[in-house]
Amino acid sequence: EIGTGDWSSDVCSSDLFRNLHPRCQKPRNQHFRTYQSLFLLHLKGINPIVSPELLKALCEMGHGDELVIADGNFPCESVGKNAIVIRADGHSTTDILDAVLSLIPLDTYTEKPVALMEVVKGDNTPTPSIWAEYDKLLNKYEPEHHDIEMTERFAFYERAKKAYLIIATGETAIYANVLLKKGVVKV
Repeated sequence: EIGTGDWSSDVCSSDLFRNLHPRCQKPRNQHFRTYQSLFLLHLKGINPIVSPELLKALCEMGHGDELVIADGNFPCESVGKNAIVIRADGHSTTDILDAVLSLIPLDTYTEKPVALMEVVKGDNTPTPSIWAEYDKLLNKYEPEHHDIEMTERFAFYERAKKAYLIIATGETAIYANVLLKKGVVKV
């Protein structure tokens, strides 16, 4: 029942919240953070699709840490057993990539700080058009350093298993997974 005066405990104990996450077994403080992200929180200069959890995870990442922005078919939970997995359902990979690149630099100490999952040999899929959109965004934020490594599917999964963060999007395009290596934030 809502009404104890402590908003976070009210939210976590309410039937409304339990109905939103019926199988969730997280401690109360994690319930509150999840519920908090359902509201559009605004900060100056930060894209409103960046949830509090995503902002925190990006801040925690260090130089050389990697993140995956995953399409809707990527096995985020099984590949990301050792990573922070943040759901961004309803958002495209391009929207998330735009938001992430507005906040973090790419690693300039590595030749190719971006990796894409290459089309599987024998798959008659043409070059995914979303890759051109990625290139435009990379040129916008990192015009001098955004070389892309094309990575075989299972090698991409292995690399993603070591990622600090996986962002699960609702992207419907296939081969839309992108891996970024975080660079040094210069102040």
